[in-house]
Amino acid sequence: MAQALIDLRGITKVYMRDQDSVPVLNGVDLTVEAGERVAIMGRSGSGKSTLLNILGCLDEPTSGIYRLDGQDVSHLPDGELSRIRNRTFGFVFQAFHLLKGLTIVENVELPMEYGDVPVREQRQRALELLSLVELDHRTSHRPSELSGGERQRVAIARALANHPKVLLADEPTGALDSKAQSLILEVFEKVHRTLGTTQIVVTHDPKVAEDLAKRTIRISDGRIEGESNAA
Repeated sequence: MAQALIDLRGITKVYMRDQDSVPVLNGVDLTVEAGERVAIMGRSGSGKSTLLNILGCLDEPTSGIYRLDGQDVSHLPDGELSRIRNRTFGFVFQAFHLLKGLTIVENVELPMEYGDVPVREQRQRALELLSLVELDHRTSHRPSELSGGERQRVAIARALANHPKVLLADEPTGALDSKAQSLILEVFEKVHRTLGTTQIVVTHDPKVAEDLAKRTIRISDGRIEGESNAA
């Protein structure tokens, strides 16, 4: 049997607030195969964003084992986790997080400066990614000159800058109207079709999960309560 790209076993996460411990994840088991498209759904406070942060090595579990491509990454030093994040993951957030002082193409180039991409290749790769998300005609514009949907497409291109194995997205359509949402879902489909990138998306919207993912994980009170596969 092939090794899973992502394998979580008994993952817990407990935060300390003042003198109180606050459990957020309670024994999560989850596997994701390379090339899968997975949605994580749950109410606000269910633990889904915390789970996404652990998956992306932005946070570490309190206990349990996280194996990424066979390597135990549960409690690595910060420097090693940073290298793994930069090499393995691309992140897309609801709020875009583009730098307003940079042009669109410069925003996409930025992660490459930390990803050992030769300078001569950075502009060409950024232009190719902006073409993939159909924004190659807006390369000299700044984020403030774009619509919300266009900014999210730039954010997706930026997330792909270092050719990540996994694209992680936290409510990527949450701030968009229905038309822009549909365009973003089309971009995710195109990225998967073109690059084969594994996609894990947190959403509260059943339609987004249905349209984007082949498998939907439902989380409640820090536990996985079920999953379903697309027809």
